Amino acid sequence: MKSLSMNIKSVCQLSILPLLLSIAGCGGGGGNNPTGITPVDCTIDGQNEFVYGVMQDLYLYADQLPVVNPSGYSSPRALLDDLIVSPDRFSFIADQQTREEFFDEGTYNGIGFSFKNIEDVDGDYYTVTFVYDDSSAGRNGLKRSDQIIAIEDVTVNQINTDGGLPKFLSNYSDDDSLTFTLRSSATETTDLEMNKGLVKINTVLKTEVITTNTLKVGYLAFTSFLEPSKIELQTAFKTLQQQNIDELVLDLRYNGGGRVDTAQILASYIAGDNAVGANAAKLLYNDKNSDLDDAFPFLSLSESVDLDRLYVLTLGGTCSASE
Repeated sequence: MKSLSMNIKSVCQLSILPLLLSIAGCGGGGGNNPTGITPVDCTIDGQNEFVYGVMQDLYLYADQLPVVNPSGYSSPRALLDDLIVSPDRFSFIADQQTREEFFDEGTYNGIGFSFKNIEDVDGDYYTVTFVYDDSSAGRNGLKRSDQIIAIEDVTVNQINTDGGLPKFLSNYSDDDSLTFTLRSSATETTDLEMNKGLVKINTVLKTEVITTNTLKVGYLAFTSFLEPSKIELQTAFKTLQQQNIDELVLDLRYNGGGRVDTAQILASYIAGDNAVGANAAKLLYNDKNSDLDDAFPFLSLSESVDLDRLYVLTLGGTCSASE
């Protein structure tokens, strides 16, 4: 789903990203304030009124919102929790600067890896699902499938009990060197020193062509639809096109969504010139704002491929609200 981002004054820099509209395609970040709703002030009550006004006007399920008193809530996030209508699992509030750095610049502050929590009778651990190259994790040798069993001698079990890894890491600054304990075998462990800092996201994790007796099969692992992704995708598809692939495996298992215009470009590379003119995606607002409906047609791109077959790998959270 495409979402809406708005500031609550420059000193607050808050973005509300509600499920506003229905779309055929990947979406999530990006957007603006099409109806001009602005906060009265930056107090908690002012922020709450702003969130309530946005939801009443622009939320996809605006006609199903409960009637509440915004001033009765301790924070905009607490208010949003009570406003979200099933089956919406995706609306949230984020810091405006953080949102812009992620979706528009392809950066964020962190260590630079994604993980999955594994519950084990011998002790929980995090298995690394991917690592960004230009990050502390990438530079220090953390690899996909590595198993993290402790950080700073605190077990993963304890970290999870105390609120999870993001909360644990929030206690440390960028200058702090953290010791990650990795399980190298049933009886041996190794330590890896990493720290938080600026992560530059490479959203194309891997581009590969596998040649069989009769086919050339391309593989593309892609993690987020960001603004810088457009250049990465151009490079990846130029490689796939030059190899004259017959089929493509598009791995979106760890892709949480992002910009609709970036999804439009990816779809155009895959669909090729035969689809030019048809709509790759549509933005459909609620009845109050149907005049804002928009469409994203397939584009003619010189790096597009001519495929016999496409395979898409997904998980439950693939592409956020457009899964």
